Amino acid sequence: MKKARYFTKQKPTNIIELNDNKLYVFICLNETYGVYENNEQTNSEEYVEYDYNNITTYIVAVTDSSDGSDRKSVEELKKLIPKAGMARGS
Repeated sequence: MKKARYFTKQKPTNIIELNDNKLYVFICLNETYGVYENNEQTNSEEYVEYDYNNITTYIVAVTDSSDGSDRKSVEELKKLIPKAGMARGS
């Protein structure tokens, strides 16, 4: 993991969705506070430091369903899926 410093507190996770179903997932852990000393100026600024990691992933739909428009009721699913297939361990 990398270290990252911010001047404002960050959420533990942040997800940014880009085009083409691409997601950036940012993870900030182990929050610590410190003071940034600037040698050129007399003032100092507080910062928040995190152990930081980011994940890039793609989301792909496994069906052509759009907003659940083709979803089935529980009764419809029971008719479609054999009872043996619904049992645990199969």
